[in-house]
Amino acid sequence: MQHSLVNRFRGALLGAALGEILGINTDTQIQNQTQRSWLEVERWGFEAVETPSLWGKLAVTQLTALVEGKDSPTLPPTSDWGVAIALLPLILYYHEAPDILHRQIQQALSNSPPAITEGCQQFGHWISLALREQALLPEVLKAHRTSSLLFSERMPAAARVDFPQAIVSHPFQITLLRVARHSGSRVETAIAGALAGSIHSLTGLPPSWRQQLQHRSIWDLSNESELLHLADRLFVSWSGIHLPFSHSPTLPVALPITLPVTAAPQVIRPPT
Repeated sequence: MQHSLVNRFRGALLGAALGEILGINTDTQIQNQTQRSWLEVERWGFEAVETPSLWGKLAVTQLTALVEGKDSPTLPPTSDWGVAIALLPLILYYHEAPDILHRQIQQALSNSPPAITEGCQQFGHWISLALREQALLPEVLKAHRTSSLLFSERMPAAARVDFPQAIVSHPFQITLLRVARHSGSRVETAIAGALAGSIHSLTGLPPSWRQQLQHRSIWDLSNESELLHLADRLFVSWSGIHLPFSHSPTLPVALPITLPVTAAPQVIRPPT
């Protein structure tokens, strides 16, 4: 099924946020040795988290820099795969130019270990393929046996075998639940959420999960609406409209423009 690109932008960002929160709450269950039914995941999987999301906040910083036409900041040196989430806005913005995307990731991670840079390049390539509606499954299958980007020591070997097929072919909800159950890692569920969200778009995210975040802070933003608004601004900036706000001499503040009508790519509809 084809989806509009703006909805893929929204799905990738919100999917990453949903995945991270689910991963944090799943990890809390594991650490506390409590068992709560996965049939009730809407109740406990998206409870407010106490641990602030460093990489989510940096993703918002990247988002803001891109929509304002500023240079993307170099990320702090790290050996944490969570840095892939901080790079997500950069990946979305340069998704159609793989060579430029590769250089941008290289520059942003110039102070990080080569293995982290290589894994984030792989993640960026997968997101780029999903947004351009290219064949993604063969690329994931080719890399999954050796990559540590999506797999923790907690995930059983049996679960790794069919994981690539699951993340590409299954609905968003099924993908995230499988990763959370086998991994319990906030990083892996966030990365899986970003990838699945870019494939299935915003419309593929479960409404019951999103409802839990309507009045809850996400990545240092007030709620889901603020994150989606930034996703829209990123799309507008990517499309070539470099002034996403209209200014009026009679108004003291800038008003956001109405997002242009968008459709699924490569679809031509006859006039009605």
